[in-house]
Amino acid sequence: MNRKSVLVFKVKGVISCLMLVASWLNAASAENMYQVEVNSGANASNNELINTAFERVLLKVTGHYDTLDNDMLLKQLPPLPDLVHQQTVSGDGRTLIEFNPFKVNQLLRQAQIPVWPTPRPNTLFWIAQEQEGQKSLVSEHDGGSLIAGLKEGEQGRAMPILFPLLDFDDLNQLSLTDVWGRFLAPVVTASQRYNVDYIVLVKVTLAAEQSLLTWQLVDAQGLPLLQGEETGLVADSGVQVSNQLADYFAGQSSRVLEASDDDYIVVQIENVKAMADVVMVKRYFQQLTNVSKVTLKTISPGNMQLQLQLIGSQNELKQTVDMQANMTAIEPGIAGVDLSWRWQVMDNE
Repeated sequence: MNRKSVLVFKVKGVISCLMLVASWLNAASAENMYQVEVNSGANASNNELINTAFERVLLKVTGHYDTLDNDMLLKQLPPLPDLVHQQTVSGDGRTLIEFNPFKVNQLLRQAQIPVWPTPRPNTLFWIAQEQEGQKSLVSEHDGGSLIAGLKEGEQGRAMPILFPLLDFDDLNQLSLTDVWGRFLAPVVTASQRYNVDYIVLVKVTLAAEQSLLTWQLVDAQGLPLLQGEETGLVADSGVQVSNQLADYFAGQSSRVLEASDDDYIVVQIENVKAMADVVMVKRYFQQLTNVSKVTLKTISPGNMQLQLQLIGSQNELKQTVDMQANMTAIEPGIAGVDLSWRWQVMDNE
């Protein structure tokens, strides 16, 4: 292998590694679950802002619009300002409101309201667009109203989504015709490098800001699961697609949090080789619905320990983490450690 080939190999390796980190974090990152930014408005009272923020947080956490219609929740609901952990006013007339995760989840558990657990599946969007008779594949960097609408829905529902790079590797695997015609085999093959759980094929015909949009959801193996059609403003269509996907995913996996058996536990993660691993693993546990606090306890060569304050039980935490492909459960071998996993990079990543 000559020097140029080695350089190309190293560059491609770095890119693949960066893509791995991005996709792994995306799968885990239903981030900022308990905070929202609201428009302060000239006439809005602080209580109105908190009410709006709380309704939007419940939508993110539970995955359902009708959570506030639950009589049991309403009976035990304290004054909402009591649930606020932090409130920050920015200079552009917006207010960031963060609620206490432990208090919110405790209310939901007591009312027996299902929660849409994290980490949530990541979904890759392949978009084929026709405008003025010209067809093209659309990347995230092309911008446009459709991408903006999909991202707006993503943020409102805390549902991670990805868009392909549409680089040489992608275009060597599939064509515009494959996406437009829903030829699943090449689309599934091209999607493997992104390590996603689901794939959405979108075909959209644009006339100014109006659109006719059809879409299909398949799993990572190409099994069709859901499809739909949207007409109207293209940005609105994007929001609707994200919302319908979130409704589907929440319906598949929502569950009532278990009563907490253990308030604080210690977990050990093996195969931690660099500070980047420490950051990724800590961030992963920080965004889990049934964990309210994460403290780095120790770092040793090859492993790390975290102290977790649980909202649910150890068993529920174990079930949640075991679903993560990058975590493999192992028997704890050290006194004082409650649960242990081995963090790993998947071979196909």
